[in-house]
Amino acid sequence: MNSITKLLFGGTKPPTPLRERRFAPLPETLPEGKLPRTSVIIPTVGRPEKLVNCLKTLSQQTLKPNEVILVDQGNLGATWIKAQIETTGLPIRWVQKLREGAASARNLGARLATGEVLFFIDDDMLLENKYLEECLKPFLADPNGEVGGVDGFLINHYTPQGSGMRFWEIFGFYREELAGQVLPNGFARKANPDFAVYTQVFAGCAAYRKAVFDSGLFYDTRNYLPGMVEDDIEFSYRVSKHFKLVTTPFARCFHDSNEDNNRNALKRGMQRAHSSLKLLYLNNELGAANFLLFSYFIFGDSLRLVPGAVTSKHRDRYQELILGRALGYLTLPWSIPSAGPISNKLAKWISRL
Repeated sequence: MNSITKLLFGGTKPPTPLRERRFAPLPETLPEGKLPRTSVIIPTVGRPEKLVNCLKTLSQQTLKPNEVILVDQGNLGATWIKAQIETTGLPIRWVQKLREGAASARNLGARLATGEVLFFIDDDMLLENKYLEECLKPFLADPNGEVGGVDGFLINHYTPQGSGMRFWEIFGFYREELAGQVLPNGFARKANPDFAVYTQVFAGCAAYRKAVFDSGLFYDTRNYLPGMVEDDIEFSYRVSKHFKLVTTPFARCFHDSNEDNNRNALKRGMQRAHSSLKLLYLNNELGAANFLLFSYFIFGDSLRLVPGAVTSKHRDRYQELILGRALGYLTLPWSIPSAGPISNKLAKWISRL
């Protein structure tokens, strides 16, 4: 019976409602005395204006980081870095790296970091001034060191309204109370509750104990088809199998991504298909029934976009999102590293779209 269950549903477990995943009450203030050393790691490439805004909010934190590691995959230049150090007063360490993606940059930052708690922040994130302090509290409220990671509340977290949410409920078997977990169809969505909860997935900013990386866990850097991203979600899910993860609503941040969201909707459409299946595949949780549920969800999620593709003034974008989902689904057999040369050729073709 166990082998049949694994074939059908892989290793996925039934999701647990948010109210049953409450974390212990958090202290109102940080304790007096020595606090863990903190490192902030920011991968960046070609977005100096957004990075300036990110660093500004970082400089205004109530808890000052002990070091800020900028992993630059572009060409910011020493003069620009010096100006930011003088303007913000942050202890910035500038590291240049070949352009190999955010996952590779995060791994390099983790290896170089000297902190006990590592904060990973994208260069287009804006932090409220108590973000670092509030993220540190769940670690300090965990005397046994079981909490390996913490993330916060994303202020502009997208949630479909009305019929859009109904499509997610019908085709994805999703409800907001199940957020923060990987569902059997591979769909995972960050939790954004009003109380601290245990979770399986992070998205955007996150903090991890250095012990997570010392144990051999790192972001996945293998080559996938364009659009197969969300490595932060996949990494946090792997970490959740070894350490406890917590989302706190008191560490608040804003994703300054409007410009990026309106760019290349075709690849963003592909991302939905590739990234969802990637979670199941990389964690040995892909069974026949999982794939059927995944296919059903992709169909429903595409159907959700049809009204916008017909009536919206942004119909071109909706049409590209639908086409992207279709392309993503059709190219799934070549979206994994084992596909080898075929995957590389297909990746080049998709990059030219």
